[in-house]
Amino acid sequence: MVFLAIAAGSDDLHLGELGSELGLGIVIGVAVPWLAIELEQTRWFAASTQYEPLNALAIGLLVLALGKATHGNLFLAAFAAGITVATFGERRRTGRAGFDDERDIPAWFGRARRARKPSQENGRD
Repeated sequence: MVFLAIAAGSDDLHLGELGSELGLGIVIGVAVPWLAIELEQTRWFAASTQYEPLNALAIGLLVLALGKATHGNLFLAAFAAGITVATFGERRRTGRAGFDDERDIPAWFGRARRARKPSQENGRD
């Protein structure tokens, strides 16, 4: 649409405003998750293991709030935040959710299935 407006000779494109929205979205999407991950590794901001899943929610809400407050592009902010978390997050360094090899995935499902199977002592199958 922007290229069509340029080709038509429109003067009210506000390219500076558009560029700042796009750039700000990318900056927020990279800086906020990177800073949150770095702070999480310090002893002052380290989370208990039971609360670690809330870090992703907190990062997402912070990116959304800063994007809304600064009028940055929310789509680019969320996309860049996801890439940043996937690149710098702890799970990337430790493997895929505890699976070191593709052969571990069926073994894990087998263990989970056996763990959910009711015991024979109760008379239930």
